[in-house]
Amino acid sequence: TALGLFPQELFFQLDAAAINGNYAAAFSVAKEVFSKGTSLTHFLDQLIFHFRTLLLMKYGIAEDFSTEIKNRYLTSLKLYSETQCLDILEMLT
Repeated sequence: TALGLFPQELFFQLDAAAINGNYAAAFSVAKEVFSKGTSLTHFLDQLIFHFRTLLLMKYGIAEDFSTEIKNRYLTSLKLYSETQCLDILEMLT
């Protein structure tokens, strides 16, 4: 919190919201980002890291995460194709 970082759980919630068609969740996250006064750049960096991790896991390159976080990524991994991850990363960068 002191560094202005968002919990990883937020990104997994965004994954679940997208697959369920709950696009309003993205606006809720945007509201949270702006209302807390945190840096949009930091948020986008974390979001890029999230999708980069998903893409690496698609390629079989596992990051060194706790079992719980790794399982969360494996769950989110099923929601996106390789092409979708690449497209999202391209848009974010």
